[in-house]
Amino acid sequence: MTSTPAVTRALRLALFALPLATHAAGQPLVSDETIRARWLTTIGAVAGPQGVTVQANGFQGTDEQKRDAYREAIGRLLQEPVRSTVDPAIIQQTVRAQDRRWIEALRASGTESRVPKEVDSRSTNPVTRGLTERSGLTDLVALALNGQNVVSSDATAISLNLNALALVSLADPDVYSELYRYQQHAFARRFGGTVTLGSKIPEKELTGVSSLPDFDTLVDAVGWDVKVRLIGDKDPRSAEWYPLTIGRGADLNSIAAVVSSLVPIGDALLVSGLFQDALSHWLTDLKQRIARSAQLTGKISGTHLRNDSGKNKYTAALLFDVGVGATDVTANGTYAVTNDVSLGVDRLFAVKRFDFSAQVTSHLAGGAFATGRTADWSLGSTGTFFVDKASVPVPLQNTWKIFSTFDVPVGKAAKIPFSIIYSNDPNALEKSKYLSGFVGISYDFAAIGQLFGQTN
Repeated sequence: MTSTPAVTRALRLALFALPLATHAAGQPLVSDETIRARWLTTIGAVAGPQGVTVQANGFQGTDEQKRDAYREAIGRLLQEPVRSTVDPAIIQQTVRAQDRRWIEALRASGTESRVPKEVDSRSTNPVTRGLTERSGLTDLVALALNGQNVVSSDATAISLNLNALALVSLADPDVYSELYRYQQHAFARRFGGTVTLGSKIPEKELTGVSSLPDFDTLVDAVGWDVKVRLIGDKDPRSAEWYPLTIGRGADLNSIAAVVSSLVPIGDALLVSGLFQDALSHWLTDLKQRIARSAQLTGKISGTHLRNDSGKNKYTAALLFDVGVGATDVTANGTYAVTNDVSLGVDRLFAVKRFDFSAQVTSHLAGGAFATGRTADWSLGSTGTFFVDKASVPVPLQNTWKIFSTFDVPVGKAAKIPFSIIYSNDPNALEKSKYLSGFVGISYDFAAIGQLFGQTN
């Protein structure tokens, strides 16, 4: 994740404004008296070991001694538990401008680059050849175009990706920027879907079998999928993070404001700076915690031929994401059935298969291609394991592929993906190993809020 000094300052200002907004809403925070009592107890415990004395709610000693003592006292004070839950009513009553400032600051700080969105349905899109798909959904609507040959429209697929929230409040941009509105449709936000049109693909990409006589025949396919987020939410606007973003954040800043007013006037600037440093570290930990959190999504999809009968492919999948340090790990498990596959004119059969894939994604060059966004480099592998081989009239062997993708951000919402895929195929009639890939472009219209004058 990337963070510039300007973004950090904006984030600090946004957080320091939260206690004011919360007090304005009439919601109870830790009382000033409680904060004062905690502070006096803390500085009394710190003074002796640090070689200073307590005077006027602060410390007396050399400048270096006081800095060390205040840093120790502030660290102890901020480690104490303050608030673990947040009344949802606080979100509805919080000042709207402060909401937007907080969301914009948190997202601009680099958190959004770790939200695992995928808008081209990579695990089931015929053109993307079954690569690992991330578990996130678009906030609104997104378009993606992927091609196996950048100059050939015959091998190009266009995907329309839609979140159910867009169907509920497409014309209401506040639902994406204001916390209380965003959570009014929390259930709808769990659902998304994709329609993929215009792809002409080799039949083997549909059936998974390259030992049939017509395995390389191009077929005109259309696909669809529905995704449901089952566990977790890596979006910082989610109610799952309210105890930290709105509750803990507001309380910590309230503590900073009260303590800064208690210490001697000559130490106020020093204490204020130390609180900002401590809160900056807390914000970094918060962003990392959101990034490391797990998210699981379920998916069902279908791929159908437009001009031919049979060979309908249906897939069920689980998509999992978790952060590990500065990288993200994604794993997919899918089960697919392609029915009514023909061999001649009198024999129909079904091809059943499990696919397991995993990838590691690194976030590189923050801000180099687009402000506040990173380029994503992924390295992964996929294994295909055929089921009920005895019912298939041709011999089948399991296959695997290794792939690398590089997604380059463009502007605020576009992305250009490149991929290289190396695969073995012991079932192929001609080649046992080959290189392939795809290139494309996608645009996530979640940024459409800007068209309505929103800041996010």
